[in-house]
Amino acid sequence: MQPRRSSYHLPQKWIKVPQNYSLITDNVLVCKTPLDSKYSPPRKCFYWTPEMLLDAAASLHREIGMVIDLTMADAYYDGQTEFEEKGIVYHKYRVLGNGNNVDPSIVLKIALTMHSFIANNLEKLCVVHCTHGYNRTGLIVCTYLHEYENMSLNEAVSLFRSRRSYGIYRPEILHQLQSICHEELTEENKAIRRPY
Repeated sequence: MQPRRSSYHLPQKWIKVPQNYSLITDNVLVCKTPLDSKYSPPRKCFYWTPEMLLDAAASLHREIGMVIDLTMADAYYDGQTEFEEKGIVYHKYRVLGNGNNVDPSIVLKIALTMHSFIANNLEKLCVVHCTHGYNRTGLIVCTYLHEYENMSLNEAVSLFRSRRSYGIYRPEILHQLQSICHEELTEENKAIRRPY
């Protein structure tokens, strides 16, 4: 069967990301952005939709309670239709990618949003995603782990990298983490490994 044609272009390098999702802790799942039916990857094996995200959580015997979308785009999927109408809390934070500096107060606000939800919904998953699920996602999740899960920054970055292959690969993001968390990363955790 031929994939349907679409006028929507896949996000740059999205198809090269080797993992769709990764469970970081019992309550935090990270992923690349799901794309709705407007998008047509060249082969079915590349599909990653909001419905597939829900199915992935179900395969872990978990239910998604909140989705935090860090992308700048509105076109990838409709958060209200895909999540809110299913009883899932959806937050859209427009966080610049490509290693751009993110206001520390925004990073801390999103980490607090995660903490507030998780503390009151221990049985549910909090999903965090940016376009590829590495840098902006890692910035937020590692800040959350440091601030609310009593991890050192090095422990948080190591955990993120061990669960989300390659981890954060932009040095600018690692530098921001050091500044926000007031801790120095080891040389091993500063080492860059690219997923594609």
